[in-house]
Amino acid sequence: MLVDVVPFLNARLQGLSKLVRAAELKGELHKPWTWRMDPLVGMAVAKIALVSSALALWNDDDERYQSLPDWEKDAYWHVFFWGHHIRVPKPFEIGILAGTIPERMMHTWILDNQPDEKLLWSMQHGLLETLGFNLTPQMLLPAVELYANRSFHFDKPIESLGDRRKLPKDRYNSFTSDTMVSLAQVVGWSPKQMEHFWVGYTGTMGAYILSTSDMLVSLAQGKPNQGEFLATDIPVLKSFYRGTKPPHSTQYVNDLYERLKKLNQLAASLKDLGGRERAEFVTEHRNKLAQRRPLNQASRRLSELRKRRERILAEDMSCKAKQLKLDVIQKGIDAVAAKASQKSGADF
Repeated sequence: MLVDVVPFLNARLQGLSKLVRAAELKGELHKPWTWRMDPLVGMAVAKIALVSSALALWNDDDERYQSLPDWEKDAYWHVFFWGHHIRVPKPFEIGILAGTIPERMMHTWILDNQPDEKLLWSMQHGLLETLGFNLTPQMLLPAVELYANRSFHFDKPIESLGDRRKLPKDRYNSFTSDTMVSLAQVVGWSPKQMEHFWVGYTGTMGAYILSTSDMLVSLAQGKPNQGEFLATDIPVLKSFYRGTKPPHSTQYVNDLYERLKKLNQLAASLKDLGGRERAEFVTEHRNKLAQRRPLNQASRRLSELRKRRERILAEDMSCKAKQLKLDVIQKGIDAVAAKASQKSGADF
């Protein structure tokens, strides 16, 4: 039943079965209750682990690699040269077992530059998302994600903290589908939620259809150009080539907002306490609470930069001139988020 309702679960089960059967050492001495790995397969796994760990070690001091979201580090091998960024997708089963997990173990236990939680998160994410063992039926998964306000695969909120303070129809930004933004003005729903719901049920082909629709809507509305059309805007190619421009989404931004969410929860709990309980609570969470003001300041600065980006997008200027200004804004967003995230990291 689960194979029928969970996408790709059958493929993942067969892939793991094939990997185990290929790795099993055959021979007359083999017994049903024992299992030994074929030396050839073991050598192949060791080579992948060695190359994967060496590449992660090479990228360890590269700020571009450090800023990548965790899911992206786990899903791809990343190569940077002459300012260009190439992503090579990791194969599902052996890519996780021989690539991602050794990388995380190296960062956690050898280099000691990553908390244990990252290793545990990576193993959980790999099992549930990459290997497809999230047993929530696809018929329910997009709705569950909307209810939780979280994309489980990308491990980030669908709507930001700032969005939640707006009317549903106004919860969008420059990266939200123009089609959904226009439709939301009629039905009054959240464009970000509508886009997530559509792509969640229609997949890659639905995303391509929506992208085509957005171009038509943009032309019909006479919307100003959104900057240069880059190689990273081309379907399929953009999955492998990430270009030379600053990324639109970084782990630093995700971490900043996750920490703000925790701080808001702590502050709400603190209001209900008094006397000795309040003093003990403050003592226990003193370091985290001390980061509330600087993180809120960083959040306001990000909001100002995003508003400036929206104003630039609405201006009438050449694609090249607009792209240059947008790149400066994006670099500023990345720098503010990186500084705040790195400064508060030890307390979280």
